Amino acid sequence: MTKFINLLHDVNSQVQNIDQNYHGDDWFLTKLNEAISIWCNKLPIPEYEKSIVIDDIKKGLPFYQINHLVNYIYEEWEKPKVYARKKNTFIGSQYEEYTKKSKLFDSVKNIFNKLPPIKQNMNIRIIVFIAFIITAVAYVIYLLNKTEEKKPVNKPSNVLPSSKTTSSYGYDSSNYTSVESTQTVRSKLVTNLLILVVSASEKLIVESIKTKGKIDQEDGEKLYEITEFLCQDTETNLSAELANINQFKSTEASEFDIYLIVIELNQAHEEFKKNVNQTDRFYTFRNLAKLTKKVEVFGPLEMEAYEPFNVYKL
Repeated sequence: MTKFINLLHDVNSQVQNIDQNYHGDDWFLTKLNEAISIWCNKLPIPEYEKSIVIDDIKKGLPFYQINHLVNYIYEEWEKPKVYARKKNTFIGSQYEEYTKKSKLFDSVKNIFNKLPPIKQNMNIRIIVFIAFIITAVAYVIYLLNKTEEKKPVNKPSNVLPSSKTTSSYGYDSSNYTSVESTQTVRSKLVTNLLILVVSASEKLIVESIKTKGKIDQEDGEKLYEITEFLCQDTETNLSAELANINQFKSTEASEFDIYLIVIELNQAHEEFKKNVNQTDRFYTFRNLAKLTKKVEVFGPLEMEAYEPFNVYKL
């Protein structure tokens, strides 16, 4: 409990020191955002994931459920409750009203009383308390997701690397020999590709990826927002279409021009298939940097360039 009190005091002090003189209409949400960030920075989360977790929580704040939770806690804290008390008098029993702080106030009162006194009103403390609840729930969800990711995946046994070949558009494709229990079957290790169709109007984002030759952490969410169509298939199935892609190169700029972003994935992912849950797809896009082995950008191309591919709307 002492350690928690110290943490509470530390977060409380930091939130107080941020924009002390700011009292705009969004004052409460600004303080709440800061408190959440501070709580998250105290969690044992890898640094490269911490910003994602914080961003996820803050994006969730406008949602109805969290808004409802915040409003409920705040009202329970701030508004005193009116009770009726029976009182015996010489003319009989009478009832009188009296007010009392809410149960929530009483529940956390002992914890807050152990904190050093603060110069501003109690609002800061309840904001820190709400931020702690929201962060705690988000951290539990984070841990559950990590547990799901660590579930073992069945892999083929006795897979030995063989020679390397290069595809017609620049990707390495290795040959593997797989030994099965009853017979030996020679097969290629499947290379999974993700094709994204993006309007040429998104030139700045696409050309940035093309120049870097890779997808960074912040690119995943941007690609989700600007992708119009996509498809996921193997290199074998797509090689003919990709080999002929340059015939669609745009000679005159048009508002209908497109880019094709070809991403070699670490494996096939259900979230890139047709008719899947958009929330799952969104979070998979956000993690695209971790799922990508290579990326190549084609374009600007004429709009007809995506027609040979079996694409579907994002």
